[in-house]
Amino acid sequence: MHSQLNQAQQDTKFTFAVISDTHIPEKSTDVVKISDGWNGSPISINPTNNTRSTLEQLSNYATHSRPKALVHLGDIGDNLGLATNKSYQSWNAILSESYFQSTDFFGALGNHDSLNELRESLDLGPHRAIDDKTKLAYEFKLGHTRCLMLDARIDQGATGEINQEQIEWLKEKLSETLTFEKILIFCHFPLVEDTIPWHNHFMLVKNGEDIHKILASFSDKILGVFSGHAHHSRTAIRDGIPYLAIPSSSYPFRADLDANNRHMVVDTKFGSVGYDLFTIVQRLDSPPILTRRSFQEEFVFSQ
Repeated sequence: MHSQLNQAQQDTKFTFAVISDTHIPEKSTDVVKISDGWNGSPISINPTNNTRSTLEQLSNYATHSRPKALVHLGDIGDNLGLATNKSYQSWNAILSESYFQSTDFFGALGNHDSLNELRESLDLGPHRAIDDKTKLAYEFKLGHTRCLMLDARIDQGATGEINQEQIEWLKEKLSETLTFEKILIFCHFPLVEDTIPWHNHFMLVKNGEDIHKILASFSDKILGVFSGHAHHSRTAIRDGIPYLAIPSSSYPFRADLDANNRHMVVDTKFGSVGYDLFTIVQRLDSPPILTRRSFQEEFVFSQ
């Protein structure tokens, strides 16, 4: 018992929050018009209000778990197409009202984000960017754990692709990471297939299988691979690698449609918005472990 207590005292924990796909418009009153996934009728959703509500719930829980960083997996803003400076200013206003106003913030580039406007408007935490200034790809740390943010955006397309410079950079970082250190990978777009046909048809990184093969050759070093984009929560293990899909904090897509159906329709019956809290437990005598706590909240829409 004494040795177990000593071990617990030696363990260090780093908790961080992850959200995705907030789609914040320029004005807090702006709404998104989208189809109800069950009857096809048009509905209106206010992304700002839903995201603010989600962050309020997350902030309430954060006062107990004390996360030290917030990671956003992309589509931070969305002005009916591409986000603008005003979209990011609106996001900053929501963030300033939350627990995370004083923590580090790290963001991915989604297909609705604007690279230059994001860089101008958002204050990312300490990081080291790759040389390619056309991509938002960078290295950062969560506690003592190395993290890599990948950028797979191709214009506004629903599918993505990792360019060659990032592939070489990824290989280099994986090679120099020690096994007992572990590494976390983040990207807006999913790298591997899911059980949802439309997800696999519309939403993936085009060369995701090639990236997975690279990751699989370093699977003993990878603590988790995170993605957003598909507006639903999933956990899957492939070749020993945990793939973690993060839900939208604004509105959920219906997940049970096949590739012949419209995929970007809202699940008004069973869908929910959400966020996740992850804790990295670092031990002296073994590699770190990652724990996940998922939270779901109701979202508001009008017909």
